[in-house]
Amino acid sequence: DLLQDITLKDLASYLQITPTYLSRIRKEITFGKK
Repeated sequence: DLLQDITLKDLASYLQITPTYLSRIRKEITFGKK
């Protein structure tokens, strides 16, 4: 998976959001996939 290859910090800075906000989004995405 692409998200596994890049760190949350790198992705967050690329999207110009905070890592905390990004991890919150990833959690919602992960839980939403059930």
